[in-house]
Amino acid sequence: MVLLCVSILAGAGCARNNLSRQKKAIFQRAIRENPGDPYAYYNLGICHYNLKEYRQALGAFKKALALDPQNGEFIYSLGICYHQLGRFREAMDQYRQLRFIDAKLADRLFKKLNASP
Repeated sequence: MVLLCVSILAGAGCARNNLSRQKKAIFQRAIRENPGDPYAYYNLGICHYNLKEYRQALGAFKKALALDPQNGEFIYSLGICYHQLGRFREAMDQYRQLRFIDAKLADRLFKKLNASP
């Protein structure tokens, strides 16, 4: 029974990874067609993040934020990504920036950054 549950969960993870890879290709094409769309970069970053490709996610989130510097969700995602990479100072910098844009989202980020692994 336990083995069956593990197999089902592993299959769901694989399906999620395949879907993220497919979406990644879609957002890469969207960026080629419209390089000024911050949401294409953001969504590409989400795909990379879901695939545990944190360095690539970081680059995509940075590009999204450069195009829309006041977007709280972009700042939040960048902070989470820095945290995953062990770059805690940069993660806290994102928190400090986010406090002035979206206090609730900043609180959420702060809790994530201070949660035990």
